[in-house]
Amino acid sequence: MPWHAECSHKDGDTGRDNGYSACQASLDSFAAQCSSSTAYADELGDALGQFLDAAGISVAGSAHLGLDGRIWTVPYSTTRALIEQADRPEAEAVFVSCTNLPTYDLISPLEHTLGKPVLTANQVTMWAALKASGIRAVGPGQRLIGR
Repeated sequence: MPWHAECSHKDGDTGRDNGYSACQASLDSFAAQCSSSTAYADELGDALGQFLDAAGISVAGSAHLGLDGRIWTVPYSTTRALIEQADRPEAEAVFVSCTNLPTYDLISPLEHTLGKPVLTANQVTMWAALKASGIRAVGPGQRLIGR
C-alpha cells in the first residue's frame, strides 16, 4: 500500500476530509501537472512530490525553505518568493504545503500574477471540509472557491 494510502487507512479516512484527500481533490479539479513548494527540508519536499506523483499529478518544479521550526514567523514576502520560485510555465497550478506557513492573503494576488490556481494546505483542507458539509467556502479572488 502506498505510504499516503496507508496514512489515510490508519487515520480511518473516509476519503473526503483529511489533508491528503483534500489536496488530491483540489489538484484533480485543476491540474495534471503542478509545481509544489514547502517550508520544509528537501526530503519532505521530495516526499510531497512522491505523494503527488502517486496521485497522478506530475510535479513540474518545486522549491523548499529548509525549515524545521518557527514556520509561522516566515514573512509573506519570503512565502511569495518561494511560490514564485517553484512555479514553472508548464505547471497548471501551484500547491503550497505546510499548514503553519502564512499564505491566505497571498492566494488571490499570486493567482492573478501567475495566471493559475495557487492551492494551499489550509485552503484545500477547509474547502473540502466545508464542501462535505454543504457549506460554500468564501475566498474572494480564489479560483478554488468556485469549484
